Amino acid sequence: MFDALEVLTSAIVGLAGAPQAAAPAAPLTADVLLDPAHLVEVRITMKPDDWDALRQQRRHGASFFAGAPIDDPFTWFPADVKIDGVVVRKVAVRKKGLFGSMDSERPSLKIKFDEYVEQDPIVGLDRLTLNNNKQDTSLVSQYLTYKLFRDAGLPAPRSNLARVTLNGENLGVYTHVESIRKPLLKRLFGDDDGNLYEGTLTDFHPRTLENFAATTNEKTTDRADLARIAALFEGEAPLDLAKVAESIDLDAFLRFVACEAIAQFWDGYSGNQNNFYFYVVPTTGKGSFLPWGADGNWSERRFRGPDSTTALYAKSILCNRIYHAPGMSDRYRDTLRSLLDGAFREADFNAEIDRLQKLARPHLHRAQKDTERAAHAVREFIAGRRAQLEGELARWPPRVATAPVLPTYTTRLGTLRGVFSAKWENDKPDDPSKLGKVDLELTLDGEPVAFKRIGVAAYEHKAQGFFGAAGAPPRVELAVAGVRATNGQLLSFEVSIDQAAFEAATAEAIPVTGNFRRGEPARAGREAAAGAGARGAGPRTSVFGDVRFIRAGVKRGQRVEGELDLTIAEVHGGGQ
Repeated sequence: MFDALEVLTSAIVGLAGAPQAAAPAAPLTADVLLDPAHLVEVRITMKPDDWDALRQQRRHGASFFAGAPIDDPFTWFPADVKIDGVVVRKVAVRKKGLFGSMDSERPSLKIKFDEYVEQDPIVGLDRLTLNNNKQDTSLVSQYLTYKLFRDAGLPAPRSNLARVTLNGENLGVYTHVESIRKPLLKRLFGDDDGNLYEGTLTDFHPRTLENFAATTNEKTTDRADLARIAALFEGEAPLDLAKVAESIDLDAFLRFVACEAIAQFWDGYSGNQNNFYFYVVPTTGKGSFLPWGADGNWSERRFRGPDSTTALYAKSILCNRIYHAPGMSDRYRDTLRSLLDGAFREADFNAEIDRLQKLARPHLHRAQKDTERAAHAVREFIAGRRAQLEGELARWPPRVATAPVLPTYTTRLGTLRGVFSAKWENDKPDDPSKLGKVDLELTLDGEPVAFKRIGVAAYEHKAQGFFGAAGAPPRVELAVAGVRATNGQLLSFEVSIDQAAFEAATAEAIPVTGNFRRGEPARAGREAAAGAGARGAGPRTSVFGDVRFIRAGVKRGQRVEGELDLTIAEVHGGGQ
């Protein structure tokens, strides 16, 4: 897959007939590739059609907030890669990311070496993780965050910068992060046989343990280790700190939370029940937190902690309950002070920013033109961070909610499946139950539902909520409404669909989310979007699933035909 010059050069060398074979190239090693002073060169070559398919894959971001499991739409594609001049053939490449880092022009990438062939080309790494820095426009947030954790004596990945090209096209400067997999576990803990879990929008609550993604021992773990920890923190009884200390190193945990606070890691475990790994070390039986997804830190842009303090986030279960245990508020305060006296060294951090900028500047992508300004903002944040935290510590303690945020979990209420036919309406109709034709089977609360009238309508979607902000691609709303035969209760369902996918009408499944309501008319616009995407404390009902269209159009009177396969859910928790 590499260019003709390389092939020709190899042939000439082979024909030269040197009396002795050239010494083999030095093996690639994690220590060299993750050297902070080194800019890694990653050149990927793959079929253009595969690249187009890879970059267009995306998660259906709103689905999680409607009660669906976080989807995994990314697939591996074959490629060759040249890493710092060393060619590794038949690797696998896929897109990565959750919500904010999604990008179709220069996506974040994983490169796996042994998906197609048995090979281990890098000593100490079994894959490359390349983050596109879409949210880390300074190019330094991830590096500085992981450095802070490591300098605090905590387990954390190493990272540096990489220049990435795809089929000769410059994709710009990525952050190269040490993957949290077995090689890292072996290096940090001396043992990689334990259970490793990735935490994404989840917490140690009996209803959400399945949301921890097992990344080692996937087929054997029963999550009993997580359940034991969840049981310690369940309810409102005082914590047994001695029991907690048998499962978690409390000193390390307090340092972990304090590092998240220093870096304003609002989207981490303590602040958003997100972006962390948890490893249960076999030799001790204790769990250890590792940071991940640190691309939006060192900034005032994001949410603050309780009582507007930036010295503590306490929304997560462990952080909140431990903070309120006797003596732990003062212990946390002392931990934060010790880190300000030790691991947080402004001069070192600014020197690292200067060095990273110098490395990156010649290789930036056109989308990275804001790097200098963003890095300057990080410098300003660092310059004022110590005084800000010391002022908050002088007013200690802050007012902290007496209970943690309930993590998001879902109760399934029923299903809606079948076919429909409607005509396009330019505006939302007053009563969709009187329009179109529907042949649907609805099961709700364990019972089949019969209707005396049911209908369907398709029209322009005008929501302006979190997933439908101004400037977003146009969307279509599909509404089903019916009057129950037993009690005359109105049941209404609304789902939002990308207009381009709608008009294509390929009969392929389109992931959708939306609203489900009982006893009130369906509403359009901003209120509908809030119902599907808002993360309030109380339960809210929603639908998620697939819709297929075999005919569609957005001119008045055009036919809209297809089928629905939806799950009806009640979503709990997730309140900010």
